[in-house]
Amino acid sequence: MKRDRIRSGFSLIELLVVMALIASLIAFLMPAVQQAREAARRLQCRNNLRQIGLALHNYEGVHGCQPFSSLVITGVGNETGWAWGTMLLPFLDQSPLYLQLAPNGNNAPTVANNLSKTVLPFYLCPSDSSDHWNQQMGGHAKSNYVTMYGSNRDDSPKVGNGMFFFNSSVRDRDVTDGLSNTIAAGERSWDGALYPNMNEFTIGSAGSIWIANLQGNLNDVVSWCDPQGRNQRINGSHPNCFSSLHVGGCHFLFGDGSVHYLSENIDNNGSFCSLSTTGGGEIIGDY
Repeated sequence: MKRDRIRSGFSLIELLVVMALIASLIAFLMPAVQQAREAARRLQCRNNLRQIGLALHNYEGVHGCQPFSSLVITGVGNETGWAWGTMLLPFLDQSPLYLQLAPNGNNAPTVANNLSKTVLPFYLCPSDSSDHWNQQMGGHAKSNYVTMYGSNRDDSPKVGNGMFFFNSSVRDRDVTDGLSNTIAAGERSWDGALYPNMNEFTIGSAGSIWIANLQGNLNDVVSWCDPQGRNQRINGSHPNCFSSLHVGGCHFLFGDGSVHYLSENIDNNGSFCSLSTTGGGEIIGDY
């Protein structure tokens, strides 16, 4: 006599239960995966700033001073000038690009070209997923890092009291507050939007570019601390403030090459503005 084979398998209810369990596991694991990815992106961002810090140290060793934030040429191209990002290229293994650009003080590009659109990973924060070419600033290659002008931007639009301002030549020994107590550079994100009228009343994130300062307001490649604590603060509403897509703050490079994560809730006109100047003589507490 033939016996019918008994076929084993999952019932519909069992399949639905298994699928529900898998979905629950995914829901539990996804936040942890996202956190791990963001931790890796933050680590890469810190490493970028450390690399920039090493390049600044080597630049100072060769030239005897830090590079200018940007070279101001009055009356030429709305005060367009080469930025610190270009001057650091030979110290970031980009000598061929630097030689092709041949910055001589008066030939900074106002219109994006093949060279100015070169994407340089060490100038990009991986947490900022906006376009690699910053359309807010002429379509040149984006940078997520800007140097520190100081705390007197509103009072002195060209001569800052920080480490980097226009046509500056600050030496390490000029930083009397101490390099470990002075911010050299920090992050600035770009929200990917294009604003026709960029000014202090615009709410957004403008990002930066590495090649040159382009706009007449001289804010493209620097940021600063506003001691009045208005919209120019970490992750404030000013388009040119220090900002990032990390939660709650930004990474900052200090003059001694160290990198610190500063909270957006830091005492703005106290600790933050004290850290922004080279010779304020302040006693800086915890930050």
